[in-house]
Amino acid sequence: DAAAPPTIQAAPVVASSTPAGTKLPNPARIAHDVSGAYRSAYGEVRLEQAGTHITGPYVCCGGGTIDGTLGRDGRITYRWSQPGSAGRGEWSAGPGGQLRGTWGTGDSATSGGRWDLTPVAPELERAE
Repeated sequence: DAAAPPTIQAAPVVASSTPAGTKLPNPARIAHDVSGAYRSAYGEVRLEQAGTHITGPYVCCGGGTIDGTLGRDGRITYRWSQPGSAGRGEWSAGPGGQLRGTWGTGDSATSGGRWDLTPVAPELERAE
């Protein structure tokens, strides 16, 4: 249901109820530390938060990194990069600690579609 950064050859195709380029309506503020492991339709993402700075790796498409900021509006704006490709995105708070948002290529934060992250329970993270 979510999308992640594309490979150099072509962006993955994922069914989504939100068309590419669509902003999320009325995003909710993120009011908690987002450090931890998350699952998405494109595999695992690990985030580390230090103040308002958020960084971490993801496994999709040969691996890449997130470098973002938690803004005063309670949303994370980030840049993603992987070998041969890069872009932007944004996340807002979702139910159960989810980060719900979009990703895009180049200067767009929405052209790729949805990229939603679901937190991995700490006990499951330790078992992996």
